[in-house]
Amino acid sequence: MRIERPNAIWWVLIVPPMALLAVLTASPASAQQWREFSHLPLTQDVYQWIFGLAMLAHVGEAAFAWRLASHSAQVPLRAGWSLQTLILGYPSLRLLLARLRSP
Repeated sequence: MRIERPNAIWWVLIVPPMALLAVLTASPASAQQWREFSHLPLTQDVYQWIFGLAMLAHVGEAAFAWRLASHSAQVPLRAGWSLQTLILGYPSLRLLLARLRSP
């Protein structure tokens, strides 16, 4: 058994924006520079909320992936599935769910 990887586009669409959000939440100067560059009238507080909610969703999905993988003989690599789901969220969880449904 192995961990299935979502299409590479998911890595491009999710990882860089999450990394950008992490920087914007941690650095007021970066948030200000991004606001000037992007012309979006969002404050650092808004970026912190967005990042916090996204992380909450990803942690919840990763915990769910861990639980699913722990209770299935089909998926022995629960740590790998959980880590991938923590990083990517739903695209990874969707693959795990499909694997568990298949014979």
